[in-house]
Amino acid sequence: VADGYYGTTFWDQETFMAPPLLLFFPDIGRNFLQHRLFSLPAYKLNAAAFGLKGAYIPWETGATGGFARDNRINHIEVHVTADVAIFIKQYYQLTRNTTALRELFPLLEAISDFVVSRVNRTNEHGEFSIETVEGSDEHPKDCDNDIFTNAAFVHALEITLDAVNTLGIPAQSNHHKWRE
Repeated sequence: VADGYYGTTFWDQETFMAPPLLLFFPDIGRNFLQHRLFSLPAYKLNAAAFGLKGAYIPWETGATGGFARDNRINHIEVHVTADVAIFIKQYYQLTRNTTALRELFPLLEAISDFVVSRVNRTNEHGEFSIETVEGSDEHPKDCDNDIFTNAAFVHALEITLDAVNTLGIPAQSNHHKWRE
């Protein structure tokens, strides 16, 4: 792994590696999430650098949460951000640790704000679109409305809204945008 990833964190962590580890070693799952939470300030800087809101979690990150490489795939494989929210949900489903969910909520909130800001346009029917992305299968390059990305984005918003309800967080203006 070290030779292939050069010490960086790829999206594979939350999507492929962490879920099976979580079943047997929940503390490892929590450590993965603590690392993502620790990197939240860098993820917010990543988003701001692209004129976006929230937390932009790169496809490949360095130890501090910044872009490990400045290449095209790092900028268009944006489903990674939502994948982290999905892993937070899996962690919570397994542990039912409300304290950890509350601690991780700022990450969920920032992920959802990113998702909303990354939606590019609506068409003449009022449907949302996520343009210029790369799906999880990494083919085709630069597509619009990749089904995996769209589904992961919707699921991330639902996860955050569920956390709002679970934690009893009062309604805020961004909650309406997440629902929409």
